[in-house]
Amino acid sequence: MCDSSGKSLFAWGANSHGQLAVGKESEMEAVPVRVDTSFLEADVRQICGGGGHTLILDTTGQVYACGWNNRGQLGLNDEENRSIFTKLPQEVFRGRKIGSIACGWDSSAAVTVDGELFMWGSNQFGQFCWINTKELSESNTPTMIPAPQRVSKVAFGLRHACILTEDGDLYLSGKSKCVPEGFLRLAGEKITDISTGQHHFVYRTISGAIQTRGDNKFNQLGDDSLEEFKSKAAELRCGWTHSGFLTNTGEIFLWGRNSYGQIGQHSDASVAIPSPLSVQEEIREFHLGSEHGLCVTKSGDVLTWGWNEHGNCGNGDTRDLFKPQKVSLPGKCRVAGVGAGFCFCLIT
Repeated sequence: MCDSSGKSLFAWGANSHGQLAVGKESEMEAVPVRVDTSFLEADVRQICGGGGHTLILDTTGQVYACGWNNRGQLGLNDEENRSIFTKLPQEVFRGRKIGSIACGWDSSAAVTVDGELFMWGSNQFGQFCWINTKELSESNTPTMIPAPQRVSKVAFGLRHACILTEDGDLYLSGKSKCVPEGFLRLAGEKITDISTGQHHFVYRTISGAIQTRGDNKFNQLGDDSLEEFKSKAAELRCGWTHSGFLTNTGEIFLWGRNSYGQIGQHSDASVAIPSPLSVQEEIREFHLGSEHGLCVTKSGDVLTWGWNEHGNCGNGDTRDLFKPQKVSLPGKCRVAGVGAGFCFCLIT
């Protein structure tokens, strides 16, 4: 369907579990490889990736999965890896329409358009928040989570989950230095966005302020200069040990660890001050993997930077990139997404 309407899906980076959906498992694909889109029943709305699996959400609310499935994170009622996208039956979501999806290392989540929450994969560390790990340590099909409020967004770290409600309360659950007791609730000033790394998280309040909590070993919490960006951040993003946001005017600012170039600065030193990413054009979309990044310009060009050990940056090399580099694609990007060490892009 998408091929016939002039759209093509490309993927690159780590593929040891088949997460690129190119029909095979391989160490890596260092340049963009075309993905068969015959599985799609509608246009792509969202793409996200975890440690070794990928989810796609289409505009009708259908969810498709591929890749690593050792904990049932694909939601397909088994633990077998898939190297092509497979649709999750609508019945597993009790007929509800899905509005957004999220991937953790080996967990997955979907939020319905009515604010209901489904999670599947690993709950080994309590990622399911309101379902005790002793009651259910993992699930290979989507499980409805009894959240006390309507949910608006889910963000995963390595072994924890952040669940934002429509009322602006934030719940964190799992194993992380930012969740010292295994469960944390933030309530008070309404929270409007959330992103999380391995041991830290970044959130925005209704006033537009950007707040950070958790481990700060690599300056991933930033400094007081974040106050200068109040009401200017449109989207928040986190990697394992770095953080960033896209401004309302299409600029990207990053801070934290830069050992692999993941904040796009020339030095490998960690940086506490939000630093602009050097891109000449306005940015409309951006994503952070564990230690690499991807952004899409207003004209549809794709640029990548950071950790490149598995071809994460799609430039045919494995040397890390300390500044953004354009990815060679046969068209303009409409929707993009990343996993821990890989990327996807739907082009026209």
